[in-house]
Amino acid sequence: MSSAIGSGRTRRVIVLGVLLMPLLSARTVAAGEPGFQLVRFALVAGNNFGGGDVVKLRYAERDARRVADVLRRIGGVRTGNLKLLQARSGRDFLAQLERIERRIAKVKRQENRAITVLMVYFSGHAKDGDLRFGKEKVSLEKIKQLLAGSEADVRIGVLDACRAGEITRLKGGTLAPPFLEVEDELAASGHVLITSSSGNEDSQESDDLGGSFFTHYLLSGLRGAADQTGDGAVTLAEAYQYAYHHTVARTAGSRGGTQHPEYRFDLQGRGDLVLTRVGGKLSRLLFPEALSGDYMVYDLERRVVVAEVSKGAGEERVIAVNPGTYVVKRRRAHDVLIGEVEVPRHGAVEVDEGKLEAMPFEDDYTKGAVALDDPDSRLRVELSPRFGYQGFFDAPVRDELFYNIPMAAISVEIQNILTQGLSLAIDLTLGAGDGKLDTEAGIRVPVDYSQITIGLGVNYRLQFGWFALYLGPRFAFVYMRREFKGATFENWQFQDFGAFSPGAVVGMDATAGDHWRFKLEGRVHYLYYNVEGEANKHLGYGEGFLGVAYVF
Repeated sequence: MSSAIGSGRTRRVIVLGVLLMPLLSARTVAAGEPGFQLVRFALVAGNNFGGGDVVKLRYAERDARRVADVLRRIGGVRTGNLKLLQARSGRDFLAQLERIERRIAKVKRQENRAITVLMVYFSGHAKDGDLRFGKEKVSLEKIKQLLAGSEADVRIGVLDACRAGEITRLKGGTLAPPFLEVEDELAASGHVLITSSSGNEDSQESDDLGGSFFTHYLLSGLRGAADQTGDGAVTLAEAYQYAYHHTVARTAGSRGGTQHPEYRFDLQGRGDLVLTRVGGKLSRLLFPEALSGDYMVYDLERRVVVAEVSKGAGEERVIAVNPGTYVVKRRRAHDVLIGEVEVPRHGAVEVDEGKLEAMPFEDDYTKGAVALDDPDSRLRVELSPRFGYQGFFDAPVRDELFYNIPMAAISVEIQNILTQGLSLAIDLTLGAGDGKLDTEAGIRVPVDYSQITIGLGVNYRLQFGWFALYLGPRFAFVYMRREFKGATFENWQFQDFGAFSPGAVVGMDATAGDHWRFKLEGRVHYLYYNVEGEANKHLGYGEGFLGVAYVF
């Protein structure tokens, strides 16, 4: 493996495999033909972890999230037809693909004049002919067979993974120059296989860009930078050409070596597929004809480069973005032009270079922004209900003073504060039970016992793909109450006690979806008990919980 430009690092041989399988003769029509409906489906997966024999990736899951966002917002894929998997298993991937196939079959049965398009995207590790989903493997040959057997009229497979380029060596197809020359949308049949580099080259990911070079430029193109005709529609040909030229230019001279995207194809007829549309009511950045040069667009809220735009004078470019505040930057020989642009929810905002400020390179406040947007490092909030059990370690205490009780808790955790993996957790825990108290008079008195705890903890989280461990200190205020039934102890019917209790937490969780986790957590605490008649007791207790969590 070799290094990328600047702070970039080598990642993988990135493969874009596009399968435009033969269309039914009745469906080989332009998408705009009256009476026909184009229905798009997408399965997008990313996994940073590829097993113990490969280095954990940094941006695979983030790249998948970015692809899903672009497909949903400007790629015509409705939310119900798109599934995003992050740090999930190969079994989950295949199961979701099967579910999407059932949806495609249903659409084809119910809508006779529907043209269905399926895109499958994977970003992560591949080795020895297999895609790696954590420790699970799915062969490239199986992916090829599933796409070939899909009921969708058009299949698009995007594999962003090291050494997956061997899929382009499969039987059939013609090695082509780095351009596609097709015309009418969706008026073709056949297949196209595109790789971000040749079979003997490494592909690279970059910390400066926060993702792989090829996927970064592919997404920039899909957002509108590749729209050469200015019609607001980015075709497969335009997106590929843009990604090809910029990947070659950006990796030239790097320690990892220049990447040369290539593809094989087997097409009959003519046609090209529109992948995204950047017009209408979308939030957009407009680069007018008067501007000339290479521009980078940073999303300040998400701390990520969303697009790069290269244009000459006389050309206009429109970039589709999310509403928010962006930094537009153009690097010059001795300084950088930089300025902020506010993009509303609907409509386009024109970039005015006259409002960009010239400043020295060292004053560029976007430096390091992308590195902060590691998918595991963004500030996140986790809400978790849990159920468990509490018990004191000393047997006499359990029998006579503080009884074993079931407990319910709700926890709010703010993750990645100050640094990646560091979290602040606040929880409320309630418990109740009953027991017996033997008096000096030999009377056994029933007791209702309850407890309320407010806890504050700091945890450090270690992520291993879909699985994580966390641990840290916890400080709690504990309020306990015993109510005596059927007897009077002089002037009181109950006893209560409150104290601060230091302790520690250790837990583990497993990802169960895009936002859901299953959790197992244990707590160990110390309690100093000094109520009259029971002075200076040094007690220890433990708690165990099972729960689920939703991560925002």
